[in-house]
This record gives sequence, C-alpha cells and structure tokens, in this order.
Amino acid sequence: MGTLRNATACAAAIVLLPLSATEEHTTLGLLLERGQVALPPTGLGGHSGESLQVRVLNKSARPLRTSIPVGWVFVSVEPEVQDLIVVREEFVDLPGGATRTVTCRAFCCESVGTGPEQGEAYRTGHQAGKKLTEAAMAIARGDYPDDLAQSAIWVLSDAHDIASMGALDSSAADTLRYAVSRISGQPAPLHLALRG
Repeated sequence: MGTLRNATACAAAIVLLPLSATEEHTTLGLLLERGQVALPPTGLGGHSGESLQVRVLNKSARPLRTSIPVGWVFVSVEPEVQDLIVVREEFVDLPGGATRTVTCRAFCCESVGTGPEQGEAYRTGHQAGKKLTEAAMAIARGDYPDDLAQSAIWVLSDAHDIASMGALDSSAADTLRYAVSRISGQPAPLHLALRG
C-alpha cells in the first residue's frame, strides 16, 4: 500500500513538473538585468489613469511569466516630462520570442513636470522607493478615482500637503487618506463642519 502511495506521488510530481517550470514567476527587475525582456513604454497622453502602454518582448527562447509590479516607475526620455508610477500590477505570460502589449494604470510622480503627450517615449525604469511604493500599493488595494490617487502619489513624490486629498468624509476614500497619512507622517486631513 505504501509503495502504491509513493508511486502515485512520484507520478503526480512528474506530471506537475513541466507546468510549474513554465509558470514560475520571475521578477521584472531580474529579467531586465539578465537581458531576457525588453520594455518599450509609450505614453498614451495624460498623467493619470490608463496613461501608459508597454510592449513586453520576451528575448529568450523559453516561456516566461512576470509582471509589471505596483510601484514601478517609468522614466520619461525628456527630463521636463513627468515620470509615471504603476498602481495596478500587470501580469504577463509570454512564449519564447513573443511580444505582448499591456496598458498600465499609472500616475505622474513629478508634479512640476509637463504632462506626457500621446506617443511620449519612456525608459524601462525602476522600482520606486519604499514610501512611494507603499502609496502605490495602497491605491492598488482600492477602487479610487484618478484625482484622489494622483493627489496621494504627489503627497509622497513631491511632498504635497495631505489636505490636497480632501478632508476625511467617512467614505471609502478615507482608507487611502489614512494610509497616506501613515506613510507620509502627515496627520489625516480633518473635516471641519461649520455651524451657523
């Protein structure tokens, strides 16, 4: 009986091995470092929301699974144009030599720069610092309007006052306001009711 169980377990492992080998998630940073992927990103116009298109090219002969992670910053080729930070993870599975295009939900992380135009060229980029990545992750956990998400990013990227996110109002947006308050060290913006 024990031999039958062991044989069944070995057969299951053999059957599952090829699936897990092709489905192993490799970080984008590691794939870029190894030269296994290319990422020509292009701005779609605008500085918030569905604002960036990325072609992901698998330069190897092997299939790969990766993602463009939350907190990844795509750097503009033009210094005066705003860089964009990704706030929704985009998963990518590619056969060897294949290309796939994904649209990223991304926001400006340089409020003093000019807005990207359609077709704006971007560099491959890098992972943001800890606090900015935490803010992007807080946005990714909720369904927040673009204007609130943009304000949250600028609180961390450009040291804007947290009041730019609006006052606490007992809405779902308060979850993001409290998260940005914790990350930035600024007190949550209080709503002051005026009474006549």
